[in-house]
Amino acid sequence: RRFTDISSKRIVIPILCCPDDLDFSCSVVVVDAKMESDSVSWVKFGFDTTPMHRLPSAIGSSVDWLAGVGPFTFARDRYEAMVQKFAELRTQTQKMD
Repeated sequence: RRFTDISSKRIVIPILCCPDDLDFSCSVVVVDAKMESDSVSWVKFGFDTTPMHRLPSAIGSSVDWLAGVGPFTFARDRYEAMVQKFAELRTQTQKMD
């Protein structure tokens, strides 16, 4: 939900999790995303260190931020198009299960 929440001004988004079972029990990479009217910036990247008993709702509440990674800025309209495509693919995948 955070990934597709483009109404927030600033949000920590999990962008990569364990590919084996797609849960948050192993290393999770997060970004500190800043939403502007014409752009979206992934300001910094880090590894989530939220205690297991608080996952997944509190993901991003405790992060070891990486030095020297980011920012990466995207045009807002292109970012929104990518988020929409991601949501469509996710819906299709869920229907196949």
